[in-house]
Amino acid sequence: MRMDFEGDQWTFLKPPPEDLERLFGIDVHEMQPYRPLPEQIAAQLARGRTLIVELDSFYLPDTAATSYRSEHVKSSIVAEAIDPGGERLRYFHATALHELEGEDYAEFSVWGARSPRTYCRHTPSSCASTRVRACGRELRDAARGLLRHHLEHRPATNPFARFGAQLERDLPRLLDGEAADYHAYAFATVRMAGSAFEVAASHVDWLLGDAGAPACRALTKIVEAARRCLSGSPVAGRSSPSRRLRDSPRPGRGTGQAR
Repeated sequence: MRMDFEGDQWTFLKPPPEDLERLFGIDVHEMQPYRPLPEQIAAQLARGRTLIVELDSFYLPDTAATSYRSEHVKSSIVAEAIDPGGERLRYFHATALHELEGEDYAEFSVWGARSPRTYCRHTPSSCASTRVRACGRELRDAARGLLRHHLEHRPATNPFARFGAQLERDLPRLLDGEAADYHAYAFATVRMAGSAFEVAASHVDWLLGDAGAPACRALTKIVEAARRCLSGSPVAGRSSPSRRLRDSPRPGRGTGQAR
C-alpha cells in the first residue's frame, strides 16, 4: 500500500518486521555473521530459529532460468535444514523448497563475515516471539488496523504518473540497449510494482472479501500490465518488451493510489 516510485526504481517490497510481530508473533531481527554461515545456520536451527540469509544466486541452482552460473545477484533464502558433513543445504526460495550441494555448497560454505562473496553484513534471523499469534477475528481486526495505517502513509502523488514520465526518458536507452539492461530495469521497476500489487490484491481479497472486489480488480489490472511488460525479450522484427512496457495502459490515480 505504500509502494512508491523512487526516481529510478520502485520500493523494494518487504513486510515491516513490526507487522509480522503484530500479526503472527514473529520477531525478526538482525544477527552478526561473524563465522562461516554453515556453522551459524546449524546452531540457530538447533535452537528452533529460522535464518533468512542473503546470498549470491550465482550459486543457487533453483535460479537456473535466470542468474545461476551467469550473473551475480543478491537473493534471500530461508534455511530449512543443513548437513555440514554431507555438504547439503535445504532451503526455501520464492515458493518452493530446494537443495544445494556439491560445488555450489563448497562455495556457500566459505561465505561469512570475512568473505567478499557475502552480500550482507548482517543476517536477518526470524524466531518465534513469546507472544501467541493472533487468529480468527483478532487477526482480521489487527490486519484491518495495519491496512488503515499504511493507507494513511501512501504516496501523496500518483507514483505511476511519475514512473511514466521517467520511462519516457529512459525508453531510448532501453530500446537501443542489451536485453540484460532491459531485464535489470524491469526487475527494479515493473517487477517490483507488479509483485507488490499482487500481494495487495491477495490481502484485500482475504481481508474484505466481496466488499473489496472493486479494489482487487483495480490491483489485478496493475499486475497484468506488469506481466505483459515482462514477457519475452527483444527479438529482431518483433516488438521489444520495453516497447510493450511503454504501450501498456497507465493506471490513473484511482488505480495507482491504493485506497
